Amino acid sequence: MSVRGVGELLTHPDRARTAQAIRQCVADPAAVTESDIDRAFVMANLPGAQAAFLRLLRVYAGLRGIDRRELLRLQAGMRTIHAPVLVVWGAQDRILPISAAANARVHLPNAGLVIRPQRGHLVFVEEPEMFGQMVAEFVRAPDQVLARSNTALPAPQAPARQFLNQLRAMRLAFIASRLPRRTGVAASAGMLLLFAFQYSRQRQDQGKSPLHDCHPSNCQPKL
Repeated sequence: MSVRGVGELLTHPDRARTAQAIRQCVADPAAVTESDIDRAFVMANLPGAQAAFLRLLRVYAGLRGIDRRELLRLQAGMRTIHAPVLVVWGAQDRILPISAAANARVHLPNAGLVIRPQRGHLVFVEEPEMFGQMVAEFVRAPDQVLARSNTALPAPQAPARQFLNQLRAMRLAFIASRLPRRTGVAASAGMLLLFAFQYSRQRQDQGKSPLHDCHPSNCQPKL
């Protein structure tokens, strides 16, 4: 979706795709109601909604995966937030794995973490009453809620490489599930050609600079 034109095609508002996307974001697809789908589809059709989503996506990701520089920038920004923050995470989240929740505890100075064991990415859809009550309590007495939530710790964070590989696999699966067979084959062939071209350019750069193993975005001295 980070590719110009392809992203616009894949994210064009469609109610069936909207329903599929929302159901992938919950542990129990039955928790998603028709009104949830209708509401999301209406929001997807708002003027500028698609363009805003693609701009956000393309800041943090490209064909080569997640931009680590943007992740580091986000983590640095998190450390400047001293207001109370309550993080609510579903343990069955297939969009952002629970192991990544450790970042909230590490980088947010004044945060608490609540883990819902049987929920996915959209906790507020699967447990709207619980979520609403928790938010109301947090607004009334944030310190008390944070004190209770600080006992809920996530599993150890997965290695960065494993996490990035998970995101890449999910992105490719998302694209493949939405493309017609012929279009998918053509897109895959095009991506392979692009990767081959990038690899060829990288090898050329290495030949020109024997002291470095260089790519324009990551140049490291050879040891």
